[in-house]
Amino acid sequence: MMKANGYDESKPIKARPFEGAYQIIEGEHRWRAAQKAGVETVPVFVIEVDDDEALIQLVAGNVQTDNHPLDIGRIARKIASKSGKKGNTYKDLSLRWGYGQKNVERYSRCDEVKEFVEQKDTGVLLLDYSFLLEIRKCRQSDWLWFHDLVINKELSKNDCIEISKRIRAIDDIAKSAAATVLNLTELKQEIATSKERVFNERLSLIEGIEDCAGQLDEQWVLYKYDVLKDEVVEYTHNARESFLNRLSNQKELTRQIVFSIYKTETDKKRQQTRANAEADAAHYRDKANKEEADELARAEWEAFMPEQGKWYQVGQHRLYCGDNRDKVFIDGLPDKVALVFADPPYNEDVAEWDNDFTWQQDYLQDVADYVVVTPGISMIQSFLSTTKMSYKWSLSAWISNGMTRGALGFGNWMYAALFSKLESVHLNAQDFKKINIKTSENEGHYHKGRKPSEYLDWILGLFCKEGQSVVDPFLGSGSTLLQCEKKGLVCYGSEISPEYCKKIMEQHKAIIDANII
Repeated sequence: MMKANGYDESKPIKARPFEGAYQIIEGEHRWRAAQKAGVETVPVFVIEVDDDEALIQLVAGNVQTDNHPLDIGRIARKIASKSGKKGNTYKDLSLRWGYGQKNVERYSRCDEVKEFVEQKDTGVLLLDYSFLLEIRKCRQSDWLWFHDLVINKELSKNDCIEISKRIRAIDDIAKSAAATVLNLTELKQEIATSKERVFNERLSLIEGIEDCAGQLDEQWVLYKYDVLKDEVVEYTHNARESFLNRLSNQKELTRQIVFSIYKTETDKKRQQTRANAEADAAHYRDKANKEEADELARAEWEAFMPEQGKWYQVGQHRLYCGDNRDKVFIDGLPDKVALVFADPPYNEDVAEWDNDFTWQQDYLQDVADYVVVTPGISMIQSFLSTTKMSYKWSLSAWISNGMTRGALGFGNWMYAALFSKLESVHLNAQDFKKINIKTSENEGHYHKGRKPSEYLDWILGLFCKEGQSVVDPFLGSGSTLLQCEKKGLVCYGSEISPEYCKKIMEQHKAIIDANII
């Protein structure tokens, strides 16, 4: 028709100046039709507008043609999201375009999903806004897998609506408790296309978890008889945390299991009262029940394992299970002690703990009058170049009946560096000691980095008086603590391995029971 009748002059194309040329705002289809019809000139109405106004008029000029809902949503989001501009709210845009405000807002929400999925580069994009609108009703963390599920399964709109309802039903009841125990994303993916029965079972499971967790207090004060200490112990129990941890450890979780574990937690509050703990104490203290008490003590000790980050009382000594740089360890030390004896790893790879060690313990100089460090002969240069503590002197010990491998072939001496903030460290003492390693100290010992008892006896005797305190930040096999026990000193030790901590406790109990001291 245009080829026969020419271009209708009453319908000029609307354009704006743009980057040295002109950008069509309205009438692109007429312009293309004119090109196809061989019309060389067409009337153009040129206006000066900014980018936002150009987009607004672009939509307005194509209301009767091919505006795609997602294009409308993208433009509306881009313009309405800019704060401080009057006349660009969703309501204003809908009035200018002739679309209902609710529709414009829906299109914008759909475009959010499209943009999010595009950023993940998934390939095929879902462009039907009615599907995207159902996905948008869910949480953003579910958009991608939900979108891909619709594409891969070729789901219908009704399927999409049903899945959206299921996902939101889970989100409505699943709070922090269920999120702690379950992988909610995996659960949603499971129930998305499952049978109604499975969906209802999962929903009931989540309700059960939230219901039970909500009934449990975070702190209960409970009592128990500690057969190892032979005393009634008061302790706080986080029932909610214990409940959730036990659920998390279940391979298969059902509503029945949830309430069974909930019952065991509530039973603790009823059973572990002070009166019941006192009754247990009286029972096990009765000589007639000694065999039963001994068996209980054995079982409890076998089940016990020190926890990292905690202090433990070992006789008169204090044992910290954890890193000696931990604030809990440093804060738990006395204000001042006589001696710090530090025997750090030598990086000789004799065990798992003996590698990649770097000295970071200079704070120890503020703890004690004297700090003695045995860095290992191969690490002397590295250690002394790293520490900023106040060096005073060195000590050495000759092992008269043993030797280890060394740079020259063999070595049979031990080096120790002495640090102190004291002006003088004069003790009228020798800085050299000949020692003899007892055969019993070497046979089948589990810890390869321990120091001989005679060496420790010399160091402790040199810098400490009976009743004073000693800190060992690398307690290892516990030799320092055991030697302190024998010399009437109090040891504050740190050992990062829970297994070694337990062995230290066992050895201390053994020398007490054997009356070695």
